[in-house]
Amino acid sequence: MRASTTWSELDWVYGPSEDPGAAQGRISIWSGAPGVGKSRMIAEMMKRLGNFGLNSLLFQGEVPAGQFKEEKFAGVDSPNIFLSDADDVYTICDEIKVVKPVWAFIDSVQMIKCVRKAAKDFGKKPVEYMMDLFREAINETGTHLVLISQLNKEGKTKGSNDLPHLADVECILQKDFSIDGNFTFSIPTKNRYGITGRVATFSHASWGVYCATHMYQSDPSYSGELTRLMDQNPYPDHVTIEESMRRKEDSSGFMGFGKKKLPRLKSAEAHQILEDVALREYNQKLFEFYLPHMAKVVEVDDTNSVLRCHGSLLV
Repeated sequence: MRASTTWSELDWVYGPSEDPGAAQGRISIWSGAPGVGKSRMIAEMMKRLGNFGLNSLLFQGEVPAGQFKEEKFAGVDSPNIFLSDADDVYTICDEIKVVKPVWAFIDSVQMIKCVRKAAKDFGKKPVEYMMDLFREAINETGTHLVLISQLNKEGKTKGSNDLPHLADVECILQKDFSIDGNFTFSIPTKNRYGITGRVATFSHASWGVYCATHMYQSDPSYSGELTRLMDQNPYPDHVTIEESMRRKEDSSGFMGFGKKKLPRLKSAEAHQILEDVALREYNQKLFEFYLPHMAKVVEVDDTNSVLRCHGSLLV
């Protein structure tokens, strides 16, 4: 089974076209320079997952979880978004088993406390022992785990070569210097359960990030359910994307969109809103498979470091 990133384009990048998305129970590395957009992309993806009832979990080591929530999830009311301050591999694995997220993120992998003594007892390198523990946890829950890292001066994942070697997918996030505010997401050389060489471009907006390219639409082999739903035009008044963009703005500065009112947006942003609607329908087909991951079956003990984003409070 595959785990959707919630962006058709990113599912296509992970590939393959016939079965797009990231393989469940596997590990990706997302490497990028500071400020490129890793944290904003994670936050946007978690919000999108939460929009259709799927759990995601972020281990945030850069800033306290409460502060990150206020910065990235202000006003978000979702019982499916979980933040944690845990920084040791054992607690991280335990919390993955408790929350059972579809996607989990560790930002950053360099924050994880050293496990040298335990690794030595098992005759393994610390990074190898850490990855073994992660795999045991995500194999149980079906989670796709993302390890966030930085790039070195040579444009490669920072630190030991063991980490990219042990991961299943190595992804690179880089600024797109041709267009201000854009960055690319690519899998150039390593993807054990997909393909390599594809690139998606994302753009920063005031509210987060959105996908600025849609190359998957020109791929005749792409079999993503999301694409088929969009082709079926699932909107109430059956308008096309082009027709919706031509609609005349009303006096309030909003653009008419069937029975909805959407803020006036650039074309790529409007396309993302359309894709969000398709995701809500797609979600109905995912509920049965993802039932074990739903937040309503999760209970978090008061002593647990996992924090759930719900309303204006972390509970």
